[in-house]
Amino acid sequence: MFGGIKMLALIVAMVFQAPVCAAPANGAADSGTERIAWFNEAKFGLFVHWGPFSVQGNDPNAAFDYFAMKEDAKLREEFRNYADQFNPKAFDAMAWVNAAKSAGMRYLIFTSKHHDGYCMFDSALTDFDTMEGAPKQDYVGELVKAARAGGIKIGFYYSMLDWRHPDYTANIDKFVNEYLFGQVKELCTNYGPIDCLWFDGEWDYPSPVWRAPELVQMIRALQPNILINDRLGKGERGITPLADFYTREQPSEMNTTMPFEREKPYSWEACMTIGDFWQYSLKDKKFKSGPELVRILVDVVSRGGNLLLNVGPAPDGEIPKHLLDRLHYIGAWMHVNGESIYGTTRGPFKAFPAGKCTAKGNRLYIHIERSPGERLALSGLQNTIQKAWFLKTGKALSFDNTAKTILLPEVLPDEAVSTVGIELDSAPVAR
Repeated sequence: MFGGIKMLALIVAMVFQAPVCAAPANGAADSGTERIAWFNEAKFGLFVHWGPFSVQGNDPNAAFDYFAMKEDAKLREEFRNYADQFNPKAFDAMAWVNAAKSAGMRYLIFTSKHHDGYCMFDSALTDFDTMEGAPKQDYVGELVKAARAGGIKIGFYYSMLDWRHPDYTANIDKFVNEYLFGQVKELCTNYGPIDCLWFDGEWDYPSPVWRAPELVQMIRALQPNILINDRLGKGERGITPLADFYTREQPSEMNTTMPFEREKPYSWEACMTIGDFWQYSLKDKKFKSGPELVRILVDVVSRGGNLLLNVGPAPDGEIPKHLLDRLHYIGAWMHVNGESIYGTTRGPFKAFPAGKCTAKGNRLYIHIERSPGERLALSGLQNTIQKAWFLKTGKALSFDNTAKTILLPEVLPDEAVSTVGIELDSAPVAR
């Protein structure tokens, strides 16, 4: 599958093998506080799934499901036809960055390589990439430039598994040592400072097969300030000490509270689709509404997490209007309520039935989807309330420090989530 200079590069790639760790990598439980500060401040990012699978998703006559390729070599060869058709004409990296910013997002994670093995960057280790294929563009490089120009953080999704590479099934050790380490090194050396490596596809093998400690050590040596997620081997999600943050995926996982939500210093992130599909697909018909997405963002942040919200651009590179409309809706809400999201922590209450609570400095933010009645009770609050107001309107609200209640109007100002800002005499404490 390789030719010419790229064959030579594959041989040279053996030098990419990292040495055995002399000491544990700095992970979530070690000295990563400074490098993860921006992540804990940002709270909201854009996930982008894009590649030849979008061409397949646009084919009403597609004869097979994307994931069926894993066990069927014939289907993997048929998928090559979609890769050959992948030649976007409307891709605009800055437009994607601006779409993220319009939603109030502060970072972007892009699929540099998905499970099918097609690389969205110029890799010396394969010809199955965008530079050797029809596009003749390095989309990873273009997005890095656009993100830096737009002032947002940039990271790369990278699937550790590879349905196409022959060594993945024939010689996994060779695949890991040469190809996996080699491509990760390319991503960490060819694009300047990178903010995040977001691994996926780890579930086929345990951490030792992936040589996860050595992989993380190599990444840290090349990119000292990069963040690494927890998908570093089968069964490692939510427990590995090698990661800077833990991940959960889709409402089925997000709606279950995990112990690490209250355990410092484990930051976490929930990734989620707007519809049912990660990639662009004609079959994707059921989309979450703008108000629903705002409520999900508030819920995740109130529990101490970040939300990584996914879009799947069309084969031509444009983000579909129905997805952009939802991003803009969230952005309009964030424009007036963003201070209750960015840089916050979960509130001091063990339970808060009336809504969702975040905190920052000496302020509480109470997010209400529907009116809890005439008075909002802050049961157990030990602080003195100094003022209260709606973030959307600036309207002051009356309060009772003896009863620890806020007087609410009959009608709330926002259809999705109304945010009450509460200034206290000191950092919030509750019994």
